[in-house]
Amino acid sequence: MKVGQQTRILTPNNWNRYFSVFGVLNPLNGETIFEIFDRKNGNNFIKFLELLLKTYPIDIYLVVDRATYHRSEVVKEWLAKNIQIHLIYLPPKSPRLNPIEDIWRWLKGSVAANRTYTDLEPLKQGCRENLSSLTLHDALKIAGLTSQKRGQIFW
Repeated sequence: MKVGQQTRILTPNNWNRYFSVFGVLNPLNGETIFEIFDRKNGNNFIKFLELLLKTYPIDIYLVVDRATYHRSEVVKEWLAKNIQIHLIYLPPKSPRLNPIEDIWRWLKGSVAANRTYTDLEPLKQGCRENLSSLTLHDALKIAGLTSQKRGQIFW
């Protein structure tokens, strides 16, 4: 648009509503585990960590960014009681070091980019369906952890 001639764009009510997807990618086999929450916060992050503990009853090393909910007091207290989960913090402003970010980019392109939803439920459902349909090999391929040829993993 020309300067001074901007068109007013009407936005629907509740246009700023959102939800969050917490997820992990096992870089060894491509398994993805995810959960959808209405908010990103320490309590929901703990619920996700509890899901991981039920799925993997072993020591878990989880690479995370420095989001405030990953470092909140409630999370620190929970981690002190659940010593089998170890958070590995990425350096600041370096999300590309975490392969799950490629899964999020793929998900956005598959479900949200260039689409309009009047409600969050169809978008949530699209996220669930796309993430649930990922094969182990496709997850590794999207994350850049394997070649096109099955079984060859490059680090």
